[in-house]
Amino acid sequence: MVAKVTESKTPPKVYSYIRFSTPIQELGRSEQRQLEAVRKYAAEEAKLPFDDSLCMTDRGLSGFHGEHLKKGALGRFLELVKTGKVIRGSILVVENIDRLGREAILKALKTIIFDLIENGIKIQTLDPFTLFDASTIDDEISELIGEIKRANRESARKSGLICDAREDARKAARETGKILTARCPAWLTVENDKFKVIPEAQKTIKLIFDLKLKGIGKGTIAKRLNAQAAWTPQKGKWRESYIQKILQNRAVIGEYQPFSRTGGSRKPIGEPIANYYPPVVGDDVFYAVQEQFAGNKGKGGRTGKATNLFTHLVKCGYCAGSVVYADKGQPPKGGSYLVCDNGRLGRSCERHSIRYDEVEKIVLENCKGLRPEEVLPDPDEQDKICQSLRHRLNGINGELLDIKERIENYDDQIGRTKDATRRDKYEAQIIALEKQRQDLTSQKDEKEQELRKVESSLQSFTKWQKDLVSLTKALKENVEVRIATRSHLREFVEKIEVFATGHTELYDPNKDSNKPVWRNRKQWQALTKEERQKYRQPQYSDMTDHIRDELEGFEEANPELVRTTLYRNFVKDLIKRRMSKDGRFLRMHFKTGVFVDLVPDGSIASGMKMYSDDTDRKGYKFISPPIDKLWNVYKMKLGNSKSKSDSRGSVKS
Repeated sequence: MVAKVTESKTPPKVYSYIRFSTPIQELGRSEQRQLEAVRKYAAEEAKLPFDDSLCMTDRGLSGFHGEHLKKGALGRFLELVKTGKVIRGSILVVENIDRLGREAILKALKTIIFDLIENGIKIQTLDPFTLFDASTIDDEISELIGEIKRANRESARKSGLICDAREDARKAARETGKILTARCPAWLTVENDKFKVIPEAQKTIKLIFDLKLKGIGKGTIAKRLNAQAAWTPQKGKWRESYIQKILQNRAVIGEYQPFSRTGGSRKPIGEPIANYYPPVVGDDVFYAVQEQFAGNKGKGGRTGKATNLFTHLVKCGYCAGSVVYADKGQPPKGGSYLVCDNGRLGRSCERHSIRYDEVEKIVLENCKGLRPEEVLPDPDEQDKICQSLRHRLNGINGELLDIKERIENYDDQIGRTKDATRRDKYEAQIIALEKQRQDLTSQKDEKEQELRKVESSLQSFTKWQKDLVSLTKALKENVEVRIATRSHLREFVEKIEVFATGHTELYDPNKDSNKPVWRNRKQWQALTKEERQKYRQPQYSDMTDHIRDELEGFEEANPELVRTTLYRNFVKDLIKRRMSKDGRFLRMHFKTGVFVDLVPDGSIASGMKMYSDDTDRKGYKFISPPIDKLWNVYKMKLGNSKSKSDSRGSVKS
């Protein structure tokens, strides 16, 4: 881009550009000396004013990779030139031409030198003392190309030497443990060429991982650390971003990943160096957290007070949409509810709701996979052994996931490279990783067997109920226990469907062909409100089989009632109530593929309930509504209604 030529009474100026790619160069060729040389040139040779306000210096930016153009002073100067803010005829002074760039010849000429000259800027080098401008560039082009070529080759040679030296240093670090640089994570110091852990820092980092494994979010962890941590990072305050960095930084398990800088960006080079740093947490703990991150992917959000233990788990049983927590104030008029979000927003469903407290109660009391000892603040010794084994298994699963990703990465690199030596190297790495995967798989099998043995001694239903009472109490008093319980539930619960107004027409969980049409959201949206309501009306002939099991025993005991109109009306009423809030129930789906229907207190639905067998082990038993009691209530209600009707008739007459 050539700036528009405009007449200006402002005289051209002399500008200085200095670049040091390393601090050592800065010490060898001082900035002050170069500036004095430019000032002398401006006064004695150019006879132009020197612009002190724009003394441009790029420190530590490579000309070989073009960093000085992307984020340095030279790049900003070029923008000023192209927009006409630097007067044509001005002179840019550099010590030698390679200060402007050591990139490939065509790139250096086109992106820097030609752009400057085409926009009326002259380039003066001090060594050799040469002026390049529009009138001399044709004569000096061969010398210019020679200088750029020399600088580029020199940079490439130095880059190669540096790479070789760094590779030798990395090899020494792998084989002898020699440290590469004194730079290290904030929780370490260097003493006598050895890394040393800061004890308070290790204690704090272990606490961070422990809280994360309990399901506590980064925001809550940061607040807790800022209030009471024995150690803080160098900036003096804990932030969520730094906590996230620590939780995913492999340096905490002693690994160091060498990097190379290319084009201004850092890229990993080679395999991580194991045992380079002293570890501050165990591998199992680190990988358990990584597995937790993988499991929580797409389930973000702040933890807050964890008022809803079932965030991201609860779904509407009718539209399959999300169910949200709604606080409507203090009881008895208010209360907390779970509400269908689609219904709340007036789209594709109705505003189905169910009291939150009864959902929490029925789920916790009947959740077979729930391990209260896992989240209670003070578990007993056997529970601690179980926790340790589970953490180790989570860690192994995390390591296996990491190995899988690394193998895939090497496979990808093999497909991209044509270098036979590199392919052999990558294949060797894959073989080593496959061996590591086999060893970890064997360890996993052993730990799973060990865990099953320990768990078998803890599977007493009596103990589980006792722990559940403690957990229920802790949930009311301790926010961290609520957060940990919410995270724990996600380990084994896939989803919880809420049927807030009972069963639907033709509902049969064992027959896919009988699934109601309106479970398809598009078809449901196509219905009018009247059509939806009509569709939900019970049909006696279709629904009788739905409660046949519950009615069977009652009918056998009262055969004379079966054919009476009164009884048929009772069954119709029962069906109707089963399709209302009176028949509400939950369907809890486990990650094993099994599901159970849970019935809140006061509901007349059928479902499952946790119980203990003869060996005091947990199991489920089928529960159904008490038909005899419902029949008596129905007759009493009908009798009262008839009495009132007769009474009104007597008064009327």
